[in-house]
Amino acid sequence: MPTEHDHSRRRADDVYRALDRDVFPRLGEIETKIGNLDESVNRLISDGCAQRPGDLRRTEVVEDQMERIFEKIDSFGEVLTAARVDMVAQVGVIKTDMTKQIGGIRSWVLGGCVATLIGVLGLVARLVFK
Repeated sequence: MPTEHDHSRRRADDVYRALDRDVFPRLGEIETKIGNLDESVNRLISDGCAQRPGDLRRTEVVEDQMERIFEKIDSFGEVLTAARVDMVAQVGVIKTDMTKQIGGIRSWVLGGCVATLIGVLGLVARLVFK
């Protein structure tokens, strides 16, 4: 029967798989797009100096859009960092739960060994002192 520990571990595994499948491959695409955007802006700066008010307005719009893009990238980084921290916290909880479970099993096994040893000693004592 699944325990809360199993659900937590599966949830952490699912989060990691989702990050590995959906997020990490996209980081390369984002870096490529940023590089292309940087090249375009540099070309615009060197080739297309704004001479008319309309050109100046278009340049301002591009700059505003670039700022928004970089803000989104920064917020995405914060979300990704928070997800990684949550995943590490879940793994820590799983390790703590496993340590508690192993300690409980160990004490039951030791208790069983002590009970068996006492039983064998009692049997030997009965046979010797009869």
